[in-house]
Amino acid sequence: MSSSGTRTSVLAVAAVLLLSVTSCVCVGERVELVDLRTEDHTVDLEGAESVVIDIEMGLGKLTVRSGSSSLMDAEFTYNVEEWAPLVEYHVKNGRGLLTITQPDAEGKSVSDDATNEWEFSFSEDVPIELDIDMGVGEARMDLGNLTLTDLSVDHGVGDLTINLEGRETGDLNASIDGGVGSIAVVVPTSVGVRVDADTGIGACRTNGLFKRGDALVNSVYGETDSTIRLSVDAGIGEITVETSEAAAEI
Repeated sequence: MSSSGTRTSVLAVAAVLLLSVTSCVCVGERVELVDLRTEDHTVDLEGAESVVIDIEMGLGKLTVRSGSSSLMDAEFTYNVEEWAPLVEYHVKNGRGLLTITQPDAEGKSVSDDATNEWEFSFSEDVPIELDIDMGVGEARMDLGNLTLTDLSVDHGVGDLTINLEGRETGDLNASIDGGVGSIAVVVPTSVGVRVDADTGIGACRTNGLFKRGDALVNSVYGETDSTIRLSVDAGIGEITVETSEAAAEI
């Protein structure tokens, strides 16, 4: 069997295993549902000159955007007691570390009525390294106005949308790794963009970009002071990458 055929078979088996795990039909104790609650959480910058943000979410719906007058404004909505998010922040030598973690439900199965939704807005005024690790669920991220210096997204099962429209200055290295589900990314038109995309089972569709060697680039790649270098890897599902100008014409 060829290497591509082997990879396809492995990914297909992985998809079946992932979906069986996330279908919540496993035998055993279920998580206990409580009344739906919504909690607001604000974190101040506390003098940090740059911040690393680490988000770990096992299951749910995730929304990330800019616009906070603090470092972070968050809204957590959930009805599983064990999923109460843990938020930790400290600053050392001018560098902040913010971690938001969904605790483990200790192997309990999850009913269809379980709810877990996280909505974040972050400051546009401080350089941010953003690391997101999400297991199962839908994620939407409007990141174009954040001062991102590095972006890493690891998404297991579900659809993922990332919008970088609005970013004008500063280099950015971004890595997106998806397991099962579609990945859609909008990149700026006026900043040089290079995309390295790898799909296992599924198509890679582009709009406003063209092939240059093994990569995809936009029309101003290599001509601007800033560059976005994007690596996208999808196991099973479609990758769509388009410029903001091309997306607006649809």
